[in-house]
Order: sequence, then structure tokens, then C-alpha cells
Amino acid sequence: MKTGSLLVIKALEELMSTSENVQTRGEAELVLNSLLRFDIFCHLYFWEEVLKEINTLQKQLLTSGLALDVCVSSVIATKYFLN
Repeated sequence: MKTGSLLVIKALEELMSTSENVQTRGEAELVLNSLLRFDIFCHLYFWEEVLKEINTLQKQLLTSGLALDVCVSSVIATKYFLN
């Protein structure tokens, strides 16, 4: 995600170049300013961790032949992580 964020920032900076029209430059600047706000990055960091955990659980629960006790343990572990 960190690399992806840097690529988005770079792309927005390129859209702010003089080769773009006024509307595109203005909108890119608005998006970039919003993205660079600290709280946005905090939320992205938080959601990245949550989504990784949920994705791991989902993949495990989709495993064919998974025992019920393993399913329960995985769900409890994810619930513990989310609390």
C-alpha cells in the first residue's frame, strides 16, 4: 500500500503539470491535498491491517475439507484481532 500511495501521489503531481487543462490541474491539486492530510494516511494504515486479517480468514474458511474446530479457532482469532 505504501508503494501504491507513492504512485498515486506521483500521478497526481503529473496531472498538475502545465500540460493539463485548468480543470484537471485544479482537481488533481484538491485530491492531492486531501490525500496528503495525515488522518487519511492513518485511516489507510488501519484499514490495510484490518483487510489483511479479513482476507486471511476468508481464504482459510474457503479451504476445502477444513475442520470445524479450525474454522472456529480462526474466527475467534480474527474477532480477538478486531477487538
